[in-house]
Amino acid sequence: MGQRVAYVEAPSGIAGDMLLGALVDLGLPVAVLEDVATRLGVDGLSVRAERVDKNGLSAVQVDVLLDGRRVGAAAHAHDKEHTHDHDHAHGHEHTHDHGDEPHEDRHHVHAHEHGHVPHHHLADVRRLL
Repeated sequence: MGQRVAYVEAPSGIAGDMLLGALVDLGLPVAVLEDVATRLGVDGLSVRAERVDKNGLSAVQVDVLLDGRRVGAAAHAHDKEHTHDHDHAHGHEHTHDHGDEPHEDRHHVHAHEHGHVPHHHLADVRRLL
């Protein structure tokens, strides 16, 4: 059987976990994702995929785990007040758009500690594949 190609048209973007879940739902073996996680060389990194039902819709949810805990955007919610305490530099800014909230509600502190895993860039990942 020849190589299969999937085209994703996502003019507004797509979340990585949603894309991985869709690919697994279409037949990508979870073992492929587990192999990529292993080849990244980060101790304790793993992938979990499970079928979920949310609001009557069935899908595959994929989580990236570090030592059994979710990592990435899904684990980084801004539901609580927190402060930014970083003792290292990294290449992204933390911005918060709070839309049309009343002016007095916009005055709150955003800071948090990151449990960062080693960063890998797209070129690093491509070399592994």
